[in-house]
Amino acid sequence: MHQKLVILAERRQKLILQAAEQRNMLTQSIEPLRKPLAIADHGLEIIRYFRGNPLLTVGATALLGIIRPLRYTKWFHTGWVAFRLARNVRRWLAQKSQ
Repeated sequence: MHQKLVILAERRQKLILQAAEQRNMLTQSIEPLRKPLAIADHGLEIIRYFRGNPLLTVGATALLGIIRPLRYTKWFHTGWVAFRLARNVRRWLAQKSQ
């Protein structure tokens, strides 16, 4: 009977180590998804907030109708292109200085 308990204890120890190893592998596999999932979760919180406040949704829609965002897309596009250009130049200068 004692031999069976020793075998079971050894098997239990192996399984505990195997489970710890699997947890580490899972953590490493999920790490690249952590940031996108956090962003998606934040987006869902915003949607829930707007669903809970329908008056705010109507107000935001009316405000967008008044502002006419299409008028500002040209400026947004120009700013975005300038931002990307500055970022690329900064990267290029950093690589050149190395």
